[in-house]
Amino acid sequence: MNGRSSVPAPDSSAPRPPKSQIGAQVWVRKNLFGNWFDTLLTLLSLWLIYQIVSVIFSWAIIDAVVGEGPKVCEGAKGACWAFIQEMWELFIVGLYPFEERYRPYTAFLILVLLCAATFVARVRRWPPFYLLWALAPFAVFFLIRGGTALNLPLVDTSLWGGLMLTLVLAVVSLGLGFPLGILLALGRRSRMPVLRGLCVAYIELVRGVPLITVLFLSSVMLPLFLPAGIDIDKVLRALIGITLFAAAYLAGGAGGLAGTAQRPGGRREGPGNELLANHGVYHPPPGAADGHSAPGEHLHRTAQRHLPRLHHRPVGPAGHGRRDHRQP
Repeated sequence: MNGRSSVPAPDSSAPRPPKSQIGAQVWVRKNLFGNWFDTLLTLLSLWLIYQIVSVIFSWAIIDAVVGEGPKVCEGAKGACWAFIQEMWELFIVGLYPFEERYRPYTAFLILVLLCAATFVARVRRWPPFYLLWALAPFAVFFLIRGGTALNLPLVDTSLWGGLMLTLVLAVVSLGLGFPLGILLALGRRSRMPVLRGLCVAYIELVRGVPLITVLFLSSVMLPLFLPAGIDIDKVLRALIGITLFAAAYLAGGAGGLAGTAQRPGGRREGPGNELLANHGVYHPPPGAADGHSAPGEHLHRTAQRHLPRLHHRPVGPAGHGRRDHRQP
């Protein structure tokens, strides 16, 4: 035993099963028409799907009304697409001033370009690209809000709405919640009991509460506890609530990626231990016996060791990859 174990790579020379045992037809015959009861359920489900789709198709296409103005929809039996045609900008940007609507459209274009560039491997390997993602939430927020610093008219958040508001809250809250989630993930593996207990309590408590409850508390209940004359902007309250909510979920996902998850049998993927991403090969660090963390390894060492590799790994659910690869 050399203290290392690995999962063997699949044998590419192994014979493939015959075509009569694989493929879509085999799957359909086995799972949908395997016996008379499965066949009956499949036919009943297809009939129900046909009834539902035919009603929706008639309402949305055949009997729909397309035109301009509300009068064209009088007596219509189907969908009134004229209403969507008249109000689509309200769905996109809310009551945002008409002469300034190029700003949310520009912010949306920035997000689309960044998301598209993320799928290009060559761009992901460009170090300043991650700096652009870090600055994007702030750029989007201040571009839409405006102010003297940008020499743009200030648009009150009461005029924000539609898809624009949803994207702003999602992008900015995730951008702010990621570093907080990393700190929570590292803090719950701290050797300080108070810090570890606070981080674990926060993560488990927030993850056990639906997001709609967090938004209700931040938008409705929080103003009731504030002193008279003190009011926090509604969008800011929602942004803070979603950020704290996202941080708890990101902490659960980043815990295993940053080497902070608990391993079976009492061994830790904590400070000083590494679990490689490709095949789960476990390597104890120099100076560590049987997988225990090396002496003197502290929280900042853990961050320096694991955080630079996070952007190369997909974030899975909490507890993903907690398999013990030790050989007997």
